[in-house]
Amino acid sequence: MTNAQNDLKDFAGKIESVIRDAAAQNALRPVAEKAIDIIRKRTRLGYGVPNSVNGTADRFKLQALSPGYIKLRQKSHLSDQTSAKRSNLTFTGQLLDSLAVIRIIAGSVIVGPTGTRKGESLTNAQLAGYLAEKGRPFLSLSKPEAEQLRRFYRNTFGDLLKNKRLKK
Repeated sequence: MTNAQNDLKDFAGKIESVIRDAAAQNALRPVAEKAIDIIRKRTRLGYGVPNSVNGTADRFKLQALSPGYIKLRQKSHLSDQTSAKRSNLTFTGQLLDSLAVIRIIAGSVIVGPTGTRKGESLTNAQLAGYLAEKGRPFLSLSKPEAEQLRRFYRNTFGDLLKNKRLKK
């Protein structure tokens, strides 16, 4: 084999390795954790996103709380992430704090609420479903959030390329 053929074979091997690494769980886990962080911050600011595919929806302000529920919240011990009048799905903080990576399969990431709520038989996933039915969906990404996550992935993927010495 000539030097050029060896160089080409070596380069092709590096490309295959980068592609495998980019789809590997340990490469996608930081992306999943970034998605969780984006969802938590946006929701705590009082915005939701309807269920969408690939970040095709716009965020919206969560429904205002009813006067009766505000009074209940004023008498309760709330999470330090909220106030009695703020509609941000944070009463105790358990739901948003329970967000975790559920599965990473074949280059795809699934995140969502996990676990059972303290002192209740209701799971966090059940509560998230109930809230979505009542007009407060929050587990999707908006258009700008999906783009933010794509940029984060590209930066991570770029680091993989640098590590394999495919890019200067």
